[in-house]
This record gives sequence, C-alpha cells and structure tokens, in this order.
Amino acid sequence: MPPKTKAETSAGVRTRVLGEEVFTTDKIAHDFDISVRTVLRAIKSGKLKARKMGKQYVMTRTAVREWFESLPFAEVEQAKDA
Repeated sequence: MPPKTKAETSAGVRTRVLGEEVFTTDKIAHDFDISVRTVLRAIKSGKLKARKMGKQYVMTRTAVREWFESLPFAEVEQAKDA
C-alpha cells in the first residue's frame, strides 16, 4: 500500500479504520454546519458514540447516522387562516 499523502491524513478528512469510514469532530461540525463544541457535547452526553484516538475523537459513519436519526424533527407552525 502506498504511503498516504498529507491531504489524506489531515484532521477532518475521512479515512478507513478496520474497513469502516471514520470522521473527526472537525469534519462532522463542518458537514452539519454546527460548532465543534456541539459535536463534543453530543459525545460527552453519550448521544454520539466516539472513540478517542490521541487528542481527538473519531466517529464511524454508523455512529454519526444513529446520532443524526435520533435528533428531533423541527416543529413547523401551521399558518392560521384568518
């Protein structure tokens, strides 16, 4: 296997670990347009399953999907007929 380039190993770029795609907190925050702090809060509360690798957390695609699907739907107000 050829060595990975810097772009393939940079923080936030997805990679494969044991055959499954993993994401960093930076990548999740960027993709969902939320803050890294929000992602960390989800991890610390147990809502988003993550593993700590060195100084950063990584999440599998499956864990991110489960977290996303557990989020509540937005409540949409119906227009009142006058």
